[in-house]
Amino acid sequence: MGKWHCCSVMWPCIFSLGIGGLGKYTSQGSAFLIMMILGGAIIPPLQGALGDSIGMHQSYLAAAACFAILFFIAVKMKAALKKQGLDFDTQVGGGH
Repeated sequence: MGKWHCCSVMWPCIFSLGIGGLGKYTSQGSAFLIMMILGGAIIPPLQGALGDSIGMHQSYLAAAACFAILFFIAVKMKAALKKQGLDFDTQVGGGH
C-alpha cells in the first residue's frame, strides 16, 4: 500500500494541471477529476486480486499500466495547453 501513499502527493498537481485552461468548463472538468478518485478505490483491490491469482510481483503491472496512462495523458495535455497559449513550465519556473 506504500506506493499509493506516494500517489496522493501527486493529486494537487494532477488536479491543478487538469483544470488549467478549461475556462468556462472548469467546474465540469473538476467534477470529472473528482469522479476519477474512484480509480484509487478500484485499482488497489484489482491489484490485490491479480496478486492472488498471478503473483504479487506480476500484479504491479496493473500499477505500471496506470502510470503509463497518466504519463500519456500528461504529454497530450501539455501539448494541448501549449496550443492554447498556456505554458505551466514557464509560469512555474520564472517565480524565483
